[in-house]
Amino acid sequence: MRFKSGVVVTHVGPEMERCWEVADLAFRRHTGREALVTSFREAHHSEDSKHYLRLGDPDRWPKNMLGSQGATDFRTWRGRWDARQLPMATKVAIADEMQTKLGPRWRVIVESNHIHAQDNGVVGQGLVT
Repeated sequence: MRFKSGVVVTHVGPEMERCWEVADLAFRRHTGREALVTSFREAHHSEDSKHYLRLGDPDRWPKNMLGSQGATDFRTWRGRWDARQLPMATKVAIADEMQTKLGPRWRVIVESNHIHAQDNGVVGQGLVT
């Protein structure tokens, strides 16, 4: 697995590490290439984005995100130097495999130009659906 230049990798917990491992295996299986994390704690996201969880004052984190590791994005280009998007069927297959392996605690979403994975916290303790 690789990280895009500039990705801020801080406050990484075991659930996020597991997500990255699962994504890397899914990308390798469906594309023959390793996963590329394009966003974790940096970039521009909405103010209430789960990308920013675990930064700053824990008392200000949403109570429905107890134990969440935040969110991360994965590039869905066809190749390292080919910016065309993977076929939608491939992106869906990767996301479905990730969702199955990560379980209900996670929400994996196919976006127009990336796959977004967010940890919704501990099941039974504020799981966001």
